[in-house]
Amino acid sequence: YAKFVKPAFDDFVLPSKKYADVIIPRGGDNHVAIDLIVQHIRTKLGQHNLCKIYPNVHVIQSTFQ
Repeated sequence: YAKFVKPAFDDFVLPSKKYADVIIPRGGDNHVAIDLIVQHIRTKLGQHNLCKIYPNVHVIQSTFQ
């Protein structure tokens, strides 16, 4: 870990954080934050004028996988 993973993280992942629009603490374990973002995206995609701007966007139904 100390020889390969941590240096690679410091060199590649950590610097990219400054370009992120959203950083979710605890990543995939933070279900509240992820659900909030998903709901916001669904709301935006449901707006009538947005569908006209992006005709190639198709919203598929949610499955509990």
